[in-house]
Amino acid sequence: MKTNKHQPDSHEHPSAGLPAKKKDKLQLLIGSWIVENGDTTYMFNIEQKKNRIVIRSMDMSRGVYFKIGKTKWDGNELSFALKESAGGYKADCVIKPLSSNKFLQKVILKEYWKKLSDSEAFEILDTAVKTQQRLKRPKGGREGIALN
Repeated sequence: MKTNKHQPDSHEHPSAGLPAKKKDKLQLLIGSWIVENGDTTYMFNIEQKKNRIVIRSMDMSRGVYFKIGKTKWDGNELSFALKESAGGYKADCVIKPLSSNKFLQKVILKEYWKKLSDSEAFEILDTAVKTQQRLKRPKGGREGIALN
């Protein structure tokens, strides 16, 4: 009976059967990461436990943890679903290792929008126009209008 390359079983993470080079890329992501985005600081902790990847994440500026699911490593990128534990915020994320101290994250936010009727839209616009304020730019700048 011929033996094929090792195929991961249902209890192993897909990276288990990958060539060493693809596993090495995954190793670049293992560790704790932080990103500061304006007033918000996010932390990610990525671990490999046995044959699975465990991700923990939180918004450190608000002390809110994210629930992580649907984790998948394809050999180049790590994808996962992220949901704010307090509710509301959902995103599909993909991170790609660039080096041992840098990765690129792509985020697709999931939001549901409500379509306004014409009367609702005109009411909102009318309120905005009534509350507008004139702003002046320093020396030689143009005036701008801020809607509150």
